[in-house]
Amino acid sequence: MKIERIEIREIRLPLVHFFETSFGRTTVRRIVLVRIDSDGVTGWAEVTCGEEPFYSHETPETAWHILRDFLIPWSLKQEISAASDIAPLFRPIRGHNMAKAGI
Repeated sequence: MKIERIEIREIRLPLVHFFETSFGRTTVRRIVLVRIDSDGVTGWAEVTCGEEPFYSHETPETAWHILRDFLIPWSLKQEISAASDIAPLFRPIRGHNMAKAGI
C-alpha cells in the first residue's frame, strides 16, 4: 500500500459547555485533523493535544510542525503493507506521540 496524499487541517470547535480543570477553562477546542488517502480509501485521525502545554508539551502548533515537516514527508516516501509498519518509521523522533497517532 502506498500513501498517496496526506492533508492536515485545523478546526476551532466551540464547546456547548466549557471544560474546566486546575489548568484553566476551555471554551473553544483547537483540533488538528489528518486525512490520509491510500489505494482509493480515505481515513481520518484527530491529534488530541491541548491548546496549552500544561498537560503535555504538545500543542496544535507543535503537532502541525512535526506532521508537516517530518511525519508526512517520511510517510509519503514509504511502501507500507500494514498500519503497524508506520510506527517504526517515526522512532527517530522523540516524543510527539499525539502527532504520531495522527498518521
